[in-house]
Amino acid sequence: MRASENAAPLGPPGSSKERPLLACGTTGSYVAVADAECEDGTRPFDGDIPSGMKARRGNVGANKDGHVIDLYEVPCPEGPQKIFVDMYACDRAQPSRSEFERDTYVRDAFLAGDHARFSERCFAEQARGPDRVSLMLQSCLPAMPTALREQGKIAEAHGWLARYCGGTPPPTADQPKRWVYFRNVLEALDALREQQNRAASDRAYERKTVAAEYAKVCDVDLRAYERWLKDNPE
Repeated sequence: MRASENAAPLGPPGSSKERPLLACGTTGSYVAVADAECEDGTRPFDGDIPSGMKARRGNVGANKDGHVIDLYEVPCPEGPQKIFVDMYACDRAQPSRSEFERDTYVRDAFLAGDHARFSERCFAEQARGPDRVSLMLQSCLPAMPTALREQGKIAEAHGWLARYCGGTPPPTADQPKRWVYFRNVLEALDALREQQNRAASDRAYERKTVAAEYAKVCDVDLRAYERWLKDNPE
């Protein structure tokens, strides 16, 4: 249905409380804002999630749909740009630029077997800064050891593991970040093998073998890890 000639223009998504950018959850909101473009086509946050999070200015109350709308402010060359975001629109949200790129590389490179393409993209993302946090890098963190291993680059896979395991504190029940990362690395391997239609028994054997190898690199006590895993099923 066309709008009446006398009706005010709706404006692009994100331009007002009644025309918000549709997102799913807090992380989806931060990613959407991190991907926001200015009038000249530049992206001030360039997909950096913490930058999107810091841009939040609060909420402006509920709109006509009864959803509380958050207000963000992005620094653009033409001046601060306000972006209104509906984080409760999971059923209508469209993938942002970062989400589309991540899904494409995971599906068409990592899971499809083009591991060189995937690892090149991950190294490029890693090189963009030690404090950068993007959706692409979040996907690279657990999947890169497998991608490198599939190329026969075992030393590089160990180097990646050592860097990111070493960036977490020694794991405990109260501080399990290293165990969580370790689990995600093994699950990335399992996801690839499942995509390759490997038998469950073969996947389990490989996971056990690789876990023992990677535990030495990550300084993970496998018995303690297994106890934590049993108490913390996903």
